Amino acid sequence: MVDANVTVLMQMLNLFLLLLSFAVPAIILYFIIKAAVKKAVRELKEEGIIGKDT
Repeated sequence: MVDANVTVLMQMLNLFLLLLSFAVPAIILYFIIKAAVKKAVRELKEEGIIGKDT
């Protein structure tokens, strides 16, 4: 019976690591895109292409 519990724990750990391996790059990509958009908007404001109030 102990072997079954260990197997279940290993499967849960594998699932957690799999989800983590997708979540971490997604979070990093989110912040990279967020910074790029923020910089682009700032540059457009400086060039006067978009208004200062938007």
